[in-house]
Amino acid sequence: MARNEIARSGLSVLLDNLSVIEQRSFEATTTRTHTSYLLGDGTEVTFAKEGFTRSGISNIHYVITLVEAGSDTAKEKLTIYVRNPSPDDPSVNRRAVGNALEYLMSTGDTIRARDVDASTL
Repeated sequence: MARNEIARSGLSVLLDNLSVIEQRSFEATTTRTHTSYLLGDGTEVTFAKEGFTRSGISNIHYVITLVEAGSDTAKEKLTIYVRNPSPDDPSVNRRAVGNALEYLMSTGDTIRARDVDASTL
């Protein structure tokens, strides 16, 4: 089944605004960040950097949450893992997130996560 319109709209807003999301959201550090946008119907889409792991294969962990207007419960929660993030160039990690957003937009609603290897970009 195709991803619902609200989720596609939220992912599209994140993709359209990826270049203006603060750089520290893409740094290979333990700093947590979150950025939220309101869609036209009042749905809030949040892009959160939830963590960074250095042991084994390093990765940055992101969570995208969509909450409908008037609700406190997430309608949709998606995860992005950026493996082997660049420690020196956050723009590489930003590009990896962009690739993951495009993938999630093009897949069905049973796909809840995307793992992207930044070292291949």
